[in-house]
Amino acid sequence: MAGVSSVATPSSSSSSPTAFVPTAGQGLISSSTGIVSGLQTQQIISALLTFDQEPVTSLNNQITSEQNQQSAFSTLSSQLAALQADAQQLASFSVLGARSASSSNPSALTASASAGAPLASYLVTPVAQAQTQALLSNGFSDSSNTPVGQGTITIKLGGFVAPSTSLQPLNGGLGVARGKISITDRSGASATIDLGSARTIDDVVNDINQTAGIHVQASLSGNSLVITDKSGSTADNLIVQDVAGGTTAASLGIVGSVAANTLTGTDLVSLSGSTQLSSLNDNNGVASAPGVADFTVTLKDGSSFAVQLGSAKTLQDVLTAINGNSQNGGKLTASISGTHLVLTDNTGGAGTLSVTALNG
Repeated sequence: MAGVSSVATPSSSSSSPTAFVPTAGQGLISSSTGIVSGLQTQQIISALLTFDQEPVTSLNNQITSEQNQQSAFSTLSSQLAALQADAQQLASFSVLGARSASSSNPSALTASASAGAPLASYLVTPVAQAQTQALLSNGFSDSSNTPVGQGTITIKLGGFVAPSTSLQPLNGGLGVARGKISITDRSGASATIDLGSARTIDDVVNDINQTAGIHVQASLSGNSLVITDKSGSTADNLIVQDVAGGTTAASLGIVGSVAANTLTGTDLVSLSGSTQLSSLNDNNGVASAPGVADFTVTLKDGSSFAVQLGSAKTLQDVLTAINGNSQNGGKLTASISGTHLVLTDNTGGAGTLSVTALNG
């Protein structure tokens, strides 16, 4: 076994160290630091730096997370603000009540809808193409001497239904229900007539007279339709009735069953509160001056009050303007009777009830 020996060199300022040279069988022990030590210095330093950096990295990660949350909250806040603005509009009638209308054939018919219009679909069937028409008489040199020419002028007292009269203003402005009617002549033959496209009294008369399979003739007499049997038979009654629960014949005033050759309908001309003023006086309407009184009513007791029709559109508006006048006080009652507007003086005076126009 090899031995180990060491030589101590005395400390002396005047002597030099003696080198140790191992002899055969002897070993050498040496010490060193740094790279020569064999330790993984770089890895140790990196590990120590990484360990020291971990709190910083954790803090940076936390900051990033907080910033992401802050950004998410900002986005959510913006979206909630937009939702709140949209929700507030739901309370607005102008939004929920908005309506639009469209036509399947804009070249033939256009449509528009106002706010609050009912939701519905309508089928419009053209029955006739509009045509330009103008009637022009010859010129006259004077208005009192030159004869008009040959022809017939008919003057009647009271109202009457002309063939061109629209169905809409009939029955006190309620019009005529469109639908089908059934007519049975006195021979027992019957036919169903579709009046769904009729617009005027003339359309009704023509549709009845052009119906095949029955022998009847429709005409006008005063304010009524007249159905006349032409079959020459007396085997059955002349019958006019509605079809499938409709009310067309009833609104035309010709529902009935008679053991005679003629069925005369009821009066089609009447007034009601819903009658439009524009339909009166041969559709010339009622003249009214805005902002001023239109006529004065003088009662039998000598008192009087002025009436302003203002924006009156119907006969009911006229009744309200008269009966509700602050100066009336129940002295005068306005009402409708058949085809007339009736004024009843309630004062009991001995004078004369009169109405004076103020605007011509």
